[in-house]
Amino acid sequence: MADQAPISAQRIATLKTGERVILDPGVTTQNIMLIYYWAINIGAVFKLGTTYAEKRIGFWLAFLVPLIVYLLMPIFLLITRNRLVKIPPRGSVVADTFKVGRVLLSNSGIVKAWKGGDEFWNAAKPSQIAAEGRLTKQNYGWIKWDDDFVDEIRRTFKACKLFIFLPIFFVGDGGLNSIQTSMAGSMTTNGAPNDLLSNFNPLTIIVVAPLLNYGVYPYLRKIGINFSPIRRIVLGYFLVAIAMAVGAILQWRVYETSPCGYHSTRCKIGTTVSPLTVWAQLPLYVLPATAELLVNITCYEIAYTRAPQRMKGLVFAIVLFMSSLSSALVLIITPSFADPNLIWPFVGVSGANVVAGIVIYIFFHHMDKEEGDVVAIGTDRPLEEDDKKVEISEKA
Repeated sequence: MADQAPISAQRIATLKTGERVILDPGVTTQNIMLIYYWAINIGAVFKLGTTYAEKRIGFWLAFLVPLIVYLLMPIFLLITRNRLVKIPPRGSVVADTFKVGRVLLSNSGIVKAWKGGDEFWNAAKPSQIAAEGRLTKQNYGWIKWDDDFVDEIRRTFKACKLFIFLPIFFVGDGGLNSIQTSMAGSMTTNGAPNDLLSNFNPLTIIVVAPLLNYGVYPYLRKIGINFSPIRRIVLGYFLVAIAMAVGAILQWRVYETSPCGYHSTRCKIGTTVSPLTVWAQLPLYVLPATAELLVNITCYEIAYTRAPQRMKGLVFAIVLFMSSLSSALVLIITPSFADPNLIWPFVGVSGANVVAGIVIYIFFHHMDKEEGDVVAIGTDRPLEEDDKKVEISEKA
């Protein structure tokens, strides 16, 4: 999707109205990612209908609806195929990346890997290896990369440090859904399905994404407020922390008002549920959904704009791998999700997100100042003047 961006470096253009504007690939990529994320959540809203379909009609209808949507997709792809920018595959860089990592760690160790520095990274450059006499008959055919490849890995590694905190975010953004669903079952639902409120995640994204893209972000840029990538990410972590704090309070109130007290999950006494309405859970879905637009989209932007051209796929894979790590973490701690201790998972995840947000700002706020890595996609070209008058909307 991001390859469809029409510009690869910042440049000045003149509109038909005579106004001179800066075309920024970073902002363009942000817009593309927000629209992409908005679009996939349009599909996710179908869960709202299928939730009721499975309850009132049957699971066959719940499966049929997405099947119809998927069958339509090949038709749309055929219609748009000639209008898409298609970058040819460049081959995998994973094998050579692991080899470079092996050379670096064997020379310096993990501690120096985090700190980096010219001495550390130069150790894997073929020119340095040859100069130091480390190039032998055994590794001559094994080393297939060049000095530029090592520099690209260095730049990629610098961006990927930020992503190691993502599993903490993902645990708060959907990782505790099983607890939230069981909590909903212990609350007054008035006939609504237990998992109904989970549909407010995509609904929130559908509403908030256009507001950010066409309202909040342009307005902040207009008045000179730099709502930079790291600041967006930190705010996203704090929103998830607030949501988890709300979850802890709600679970405590459910325990306090349930006929079964602190064993409300499988309550069989009286009404079996707390008088608290299930709609009190809305912040548990609305706040993390808003945080997704701040954290996920920004991480996609960083992965695309900071990674060298042949490393973009690898960096995206690392971002998505963090999501799988959070799922594994949830699986490990799931056995502890039982009465009367369901308050503490919310407390722990909330605290972890607060700490992660603070740590990210302390150690990575300098990335906001490194505009040279962000304004260009796979290039470090300076700001250019475009003498031609271009037909372009002010939104672009």
